[in-house]
Amino acid sequence: MLSRPLLTAVLLAASPAMADVTADQVWADWQRLASAAGTPLTALAKTEGNRLVLSRLALALGTPDDPATLRLDRLTLETRPDGTVAVVLPASFPLTLDLPPPQGPDDPSRLTFTATAPGLAISIAGLGDLAAFNITAPSLTVTLDPLDLPAAAKADYAADLTFAAADLSLRHRQDLTATAPIISTNFTLGTLHADTLVALPEGEGGSFTVDLSALAGAFDLQAPPDSLTKTSPNLPDLLQGMSATDGLRASFSHGPFAFTARLADPAPGPQDIALTSASGAATLRADKAGLLVDLTSGLTSFDITIDDPEVPFTAAAFGYDDLSYGVSVNFGTLSGPEPFTVSARLSAFSFSEALWQQIDPASVFPRDPLSFALALSGRYAVKPEALAPNWQPASTNDLPVDIVALSLDELLLSAVGAKLTGTGALTFDNSDLVTFDGMPAPTGLLNFAATGINALIDRAASAGLIPPDELTPLRFGLAFIAKPGDGPDTLTSSIEFRDKSLYLNGQKLR
Repeated sequence: MLSRPLLTAVLLAASPAMADVTADQVWADWQRLASAAGTPLTALAKTEGNRLVLSRLALALGTPDDPATLRLDRLTLETRPDGTVAVVLPASFPLTLDLPPPQGPDDPSRLTFTATAPGLAISIAGLGDLAAFNITAPSLTVTLDPLDLPAAAKADYAADLTFAAADLSLRHRQDLTATAPIISTNFTLGTLHADTLVALPEGEGGSFTVDLSALAGAFDLQAPPDSLTKTSPNLPDLLQGMSATDGLRASFSHGPFAFTARLADPAPGPQDIALTSASGAATLRADKAGLLVDLTSGLTSFDITIDDPEVPFTAAAFGYDDLSYGVSVNFGTLSGPEPFTVSARLSAFSFSEALWQQIDPASVFPRDPLSFALALSGRYAVKPEALAPNWQPASTNDLPVDIVALSLDELLLSAVGAKLTGTGALTFDNSDLVTFDGMPAPTGLLNFAATGINALIDRAASAGLIPPDELTPLRFGLAFIAKPGDGPDTLTSSIEFRDKSLYLNGQKLR
């Protein structure tokens, strides 16, 4: 559930619309929406020609037991000849947050922020379900003024905040009156920098810094007819509605990102954390063509330094070259099997030597980075009953689809000197749930190959991870499921399903 301040911000942002509107209408609608959110908005309003000057603005936040008020000295709404309204703010202005009643004599009762935004432009148009607004800012800086504390407390308490952004652009459009409602939002941010410092009595507190660049995002929705008023449209209605719309598209991306923090604690000591990432991106699409989810993260590292005698190391780090995950499902007409894909990849995940020493102090295992890759593709079919009007699943485990075919396009697991790969393909007879105890009867072949497994077992045994009395049964079991390959310390294994039977390396098991 949205908090009351956040709900207020969302409602206020969504209120303007693509039609002629005046400053008085915008102000009245802001008040109405704020009241509906339970956060009354008040101000002294004075008309000056085509301008409505609002002074001593106050937005009531918090609860009756813990009231808080956000205050702004002055804001002007200017009605333009083209029917839009401009929100005019000074190049620099204070924002004051009156806090709930202090719990102690040294607690602050108010926070004052200074915002500086030369060139800030906010344009809004219309009210109601038709909405549009644009925000641009070449630069935006917010700083926290010194805390208003008693003289005796100023030596023990301190707080600093600096937030700076450059090249900000936000554009929003919506039409909720259309047969298929439309919502579109796009934003970009060139750079962002934030510094925070909190000092508390007895040396406690902390600080953090954030740097982010090349931030961009987009959200576009054309909802199926009446979908916004339906709590749970059934599958046929949803697919029929989506066939006439552009559906949902959302994307997010960022460039270099860095986060550093120091947690100050005199007992046991300070802790330093650093996280960096070269890039990241996310994409979501759901429309008449199908569903697509794609997540990626570039070169990433995490470092931590701990000054604590109870922790067996003082510094540690881990990271990876890239990380990705993806799902693609084709909808089509759903009258027959449709394709899908699933993939996941983690490249060169590695630990620092400090962490390796905790895991493997005798350096028995190679320090090779871990890599993992999985790529699946196949075809699925929607169950006929799921396409019937008013169909509802009997339980959360009752999926409306059957897997018709599945291909293991890639399997890779590589770490500590060993490597496992696999490929293969299966088809499934969903009318036969008896032969394999509830699983649709498969037909097909899966092939696996491994290198370095025997050496890995030897290292694990020498490190005491495998007891001597379990070593022989383990090797026997490995010889049962795999056979020697062509090279040194290589193993291969094949699993075949044919004629309602299971074969392992050519030997029938059932």
